[in-house]
Amino acid sequence: IEGCGTVLAHPRYLQHHIKYQHLLKKKYVCDHPSCGRLFRLQKQLLRHAKHHTDQRDYICEYCARAFKSSHNLAVHRMIHTGEKPIQCEICGFTCRQKASLNWHMKKHDAEASYQFSCSICGKKFEKKDSIVAHKAKTHPEVLIAEALAANGGEVISTPTPEKKIALLCVPQLKPPLWLPEPIKSPLVGVCANMSTDTNTLH
Repeated sequence: IEGCGTVLAHPRYLQHHIKYQHLLKKKYVCDHPSCGRLFRLQKQLLRHAKHHTDQRDYICEYCARAFKSSHNLAVHRMIHTGEKPIQCEICGFTCRQKASLNWHMKKHDAEASYQFSCSICGKKFEKKDSIVAHKAKTHPEVLIAEALAANGGEVISTPTPEKKIALLCVPQLKPPLWLPEPIKSPLVGVCANMSTDTNTLH
């Protein structure tokens, strides 16, 4: 037979390759009208035929949901167990399926071309304005520290009606904090709803 150039690590693997890729003919035909695919083994045809029916033999022991293949059941079961065995080598993102990782990697491919980066964590963005929103959402504690440094270190965690001063609400922290106005260095991207009535603060 004519070789295909495939390199294998062991003679046994080579024999298996020759048998199933070159000697065995694809004689099992899918009889579905819109298909007609050929298979070398009958079990391959039977497994494939399930895609054309609604036959679901694999049942989840947690929620009784049924699946057409054991692979789909195994992936689904991870939702119940919390397993995420596939991990991104760049950022540590974890997922259940390789398809999800491939989709995730497109994000890194796009970020590689971005010009603007966060001065705190280094994450890149396509637009400079996106860094403002990112810092307010991801690094509010840094913004608070900058505001405190510019405001003499004063912070109000529980404002009272007696304090008739303008306050700046910073809801990103849990619990929210209030900074006295005026802020010499503005809190970029942080909620700036101010009121002299502390009872109306959100």
